[in-house]
Amino acid sequence: MNRIRSTLLTLCCALSLATLGPSAALGAEEGADVVPTTFTSTSLQIPSAGIIQFSSPTLADLTGDDIPEIIIGTTRGSDAGLGRGYTPFLVTLRGNNQILWQRELTGPVNSSPSVGDLDGDGAPEIVVTTGGDVEDTKQDGALYVFDKNGNERWHVEMADHYPRDGYGEGAFSTPALCDLEGDGRLEIIWGGWDQRIYVYDADGTARWFGLNRPPNFPVDPGYYNADTIWSSPACADLNADGLKEIVIGADITGGGTLPDGTRTKDGGFLYVFDKDGNALVRRFLPEAIYSSPAIGDLNNDGRMEIAVGTGWFWWNAHGRKDQPYVYVFDTSQVFSGLPYADENKLPFFPGWPQKTALPGFSSPALADLDQDGTLEVIIGAGNPLIYDNNAGMIYVWKHNGQLMPGWPVAPKNESGGDSTIWSSPTVADVDGDGSMEILFSMVWDVHIYNADGQRQNLLKGYYTVSSSPAIGDTNGDGLTDIWIGSSNAVAGQQFGYVWHYSANEGTLGETPWPMFHRTAAHDGCICLNAPAKVEAGQDAILVLKDINDSHSTGSAILHLMNKGGSKAFWGAQLSAAQVATSAPNVTIQPEQGTLAPKQGVDITISIDFSGLEEGIHDLGTLKITSTDEVNSAQSSVLSVPLRVYYGPLTRTFLPTVQR
Repeated sequence: MNRIRSTLLTLCCALSLATLGPSAALGAEEGADVVPTTFTSTSLQIPSAGIIQFSSPTLADLTGDDIPEIIIGTTRGSDAGLGRGYTPFLVTLRGNNQILWQRELTGPVNSSPSVGDLDGDGAPEIVVTTGGDVEDTKQDGALYVFDKNGNERWHVEMADHYPRDGYGEGAFSTPALCDLEGDGRLEIIWGGWDQRIYVYDADGTARWFGLNRPPNFPVDPGYYNADTIWSSPACADLNADGLKEIVIGADITGGGTLPDGTRTKDGGFLYVFDKDGNALVRRFLPEAIYSSPAIGDLNNDGRMEIAVGTGWFWWNAHGRKDQPYVYVFDTSQVFSGLPYADENKLPFFPGWPQKTALPGFSSPALADLDQDGTLEVIIGAGNPLIYDNNAGMIYVWKHNGQLMPGWPVAPKNESGGDSTIWSSPTVADVDGDGSMEILFSMVWDVHIYNADGQRQNLLKGYYTVSSSPAIGDTNGDGLTDIWIGSSNAVAGQQFGYVWHYSANEGTLGETPWPMFHRTAAHDGCICLNAPAKVEAGQDAILVLKDINDSHSTGSAILHLMNKGGSKAFWGAQLSAAQVATSAPNVTIQPEQGTLAPKQGVDITISIDFSGLEEGIHDLGTLKITSTDEVNSAQSSVLSVPLRVYYGPLTRTFLPTVQR
């Protein structure tokens, strides 16, 4: 069944704003010593569109000018009690607050659009899911693919699972675009309220079909979970084999029986799948998982961890007595021989899980806030009653589960009130001072906090903002731009609005987690680069030299390419073999160097044939050694035999016909 909040944000407001002008911080929390950057706030109404609720802006370059556009989705809804009578759109804006294009959709959008080059033609596509609005009786759940100009490439409808009303169930899940096979082509992964997890190829072909089906169940696309999926998938290569795994959360209701015979309990599952839909891990947790997992090497040991929050459905259903947690898992046993539902296959990372005062809807962000080489875990939590003492909290933990100094905080709005936090945090150095800031939305405002838990800015926006702010330079001026969707009041009606906060000073620094689920592809991963992998353009070298040539030297070129994901240090030397007479002088230029990922180099092998007897000679083996810049244990040796022919050469020409 569809599960979400018991109460919506229903604040009353009758304001129509255009440009507010410079808006300094309302002031840091008491005791702070910060000089906040000021921002100019601008709002833009999306014509005919319903409100923007949970669709977080995606920043991606669609026009090829190296300046990102802003892509977001709207719903059919209104916060003014007018029902769901507006039009849902996929909207693309330029950084100058002008709409590039907008396309009408059949269902509301509460996911974030994902952007990537699906077909390898060098141009990006936009992928978005529809549905995911519990107050909209007509979900029209589907996944759409558009080209960069807004032309639909294809779409696929969700299953009409429950209730069977003629409309596909909704998709709240944001699609992840991931190269699962390491072949340079992106696959599309998402989950739905139709209780399925999907993987599709770029051309609209289902990769997963009929997986985990009960007897007499329809054999259709996807992996059947037996309950709704709100979570958005993350992707990472967990064992450095060049293939990516999929991590996603799901709900589960007690009292049923799964196809493998497992009796279910109230809670949720955290899955790890391989590219073919085999469940490597199905980890039970005692709460529905609305949160989307984040993947990263938290302690910088070369191995990935998985961080995830949960939800609040069972917390609420069980009388609000269950203890909420945030989890981090160790992935070292994912590929072990343990049963996939064994909790030891995805054990807790040392220091985790951590208790929170409130449950949450938020997804974690990962970033090195204190610049010690390890990643912190940042997440929001909130009481679904909306208004209560300390109704919303932001937590920041070290990789070992210790709270960072100054955290958690219970943010206050402009009037000092409390509210829940739906937003997933984002992280960037918004003022260029070398320190990271944490951003999130709450009620009518976007909050900016320093890494020490002191508020730097409060950016006002009307009406309700619930999604994650996106951070980038969207007009090419080097300054920070912050974007978020909302609604606004015009003559008592609520329409979709986009808010743009442009910095008036400072520069945009590093952006380790600048939007929901980190990247425009929404893979949710601060991924370890694949190891360096230097390959040679040929398996052997044969140099031909005419004995009648007056020049004594000959040469060959060998092309090297780093096909891995990390920088490689390489070197080349000849392991000489015995020859009939004195060994020729062989030189290699260059003999060593570095190769960035996907970078190549030509090395020249020069041979002095003076004194060499006529015939074919084995000069030895060219040894190409390479070492990964990050992990010196990742090294390899290529062996390329070097042979020469020294003798008369006959040149054969194709016949020509002359008049």
